[in-house]
Amino acid sequence: MTASQTFLVNPEQMKPEKLILIGSSGLIGKSLLNVARSHFSSILCVGSTSITSWNNGNNGKCTHSTREDKLGWSDLDKHLDSDNFVINASWGRNNRVDRNSQIQMEYANRELRLIYKVNNRTLNYLSFGSIAEVDDTRISPSYGTLYSKAKIKIFRELEQSSSAYLWIRLASIYGHNDKRDWLMNQLIAHAKSANRILLKSPNLLINLCQVDALAQEIFNILEIKSSSALNIFTKQWVTVKELSNSFGLLKEPNYSMIQSLNFSQNDPRGYLIETPPFLNFIRCSTSHE
Repeated sequence: MTASQTFLVNPEQMKPEKLILIGSSGLIGKSLLNVARSHFSSILCVGSTSITSWNNGNNGKCTHSTREDKLGWSDLDKHLDSDNFVINASWGRNNRVDRNSQIQMEYANRELRLIYKVNNRTLNYLSFGSIAEVDDTRISPSYGTLYSKAKIKIFRELEQSSSAYLWIRLASIYGHNDKRDWLMNQLIAHAKSANRILLKSPNLLINLCQVDALAQEIFNILEIKSSSALNIFTKQWVTVKELSNSFGLLKEPNYSMIQSLNFSQNDPRGYLIETPPFLNFIRCSTSHE
């Protein structure tokens, strides 16, 4: 089921001119920034230590400033008004060993402080959830961890807020220059060394979503009129074992057939997007040159 089949789109809705993009240097943030330049006249890129202001009307020039409030959001006060989109593409430690760390709740509380700040002040707020929120053990082994609970806590607050919002739940986002310590990078390292990796959960289902394809679609989703939580998924479902085989043989994986068009049978709010052949990524990432 696609968003056009589920939601009403208001073509006359006024677009804000300014985007505030938090986490612009991360995997998702970089891709969003590349696409956003054709959608907004100005973009404020908020990193962990600096803020960069990009203005299309000023020959694409950038101005840089150091963040004074590196752990909070007071730096954004002067930039927030009713004509902003705010996209928060930043989280923190998103790896398996920290899934039950209390730091996940600290990240959640930090985002909640941001939500309180933008409430009633922006046209739209978009942030990213996780497959860990979905109670389906076939595809979400991290359900019930502190990471999962932290994400659910944020979403519940968004539901109660008066701001228009979009909550995008993601599974296995991949792309160039991905520095996260997870399965994909382990497979790349082993493929380059001609070694085989020991698979802990070979039958676990993974849904592959290329980050640039996601970024393109997100700006289509921003046209949706009502506040929503969406589970972004593709047709590229694959087991961990098959994914490993595809790296070893340099071939497109044999994808698993999923009867339901939903991200999870336990949560039907699915939004199907197209993503390029995974073989392109394998060839590029395992090149020895």
